Amino acid sequence: DSPVLESILFTLAHAGEYREALDIIEASGKTDFYGDGPGGYIRATALYSLGIEPEASEAIEQAFVSQIPEQEERLFADGWRPPRDFYELAYNYALAGRREDALDALEMAVDAHYRWPLREPWEIFDAVLSLYEEPRFLELEEIVLDDLDRQARRIEAMLAERDVEALFAGMHGARMGLHTQDT
Repeated sequence: DSPVLESILFTLAHAGEYREALDIIEASGKTDFYGDGPGGYIRATALYSLGIEPEASEAIEQAFVSQIPEQEERLFADGWRPPRDFYELAYNYALAGRREDALDALEMAVDAHYRWPLREPWEIFDAVLSLYEEPRFLELEEIVLDDLDRQARRIEAMLAERDVEALFAGMHGARMGLHTQDT
């Protein structure tokens, strides 16, 4: 249960060393690495990347698709949620082949982004690249990228003017969910 083991596996997976990651997961006997077991997200990714598709599909089903009912219940039961929660649901919908549901969840992630902006656009979109050819996906991507670009320009202008008070007020507002768009 060491966090060091998870860091090692995450690093191996990102470096494309899937066989090594898979060997460590299997040797550890641990059932949950970044997702519902056995082996979770890293194992599913490693299997898929190594071309072991039947096992990968089963791992994906177990790690992600099985989470859909509990995610839906948690997300839609009450109130607003941060964008990450919606794109995780979009990811699971995409894996389950529920494209319209994935796009709906992605749209909610984009809406939530305006109250709690993400630092990186890939945080919303990377998980659902299977939807990339959908016109609605491209529109949503453009909205977030434009907004992130606007935010970056605003921060650069405040820094250039040495307007530290405005910079911190803007950062505090974004953190508190009070983010407003420039016009």
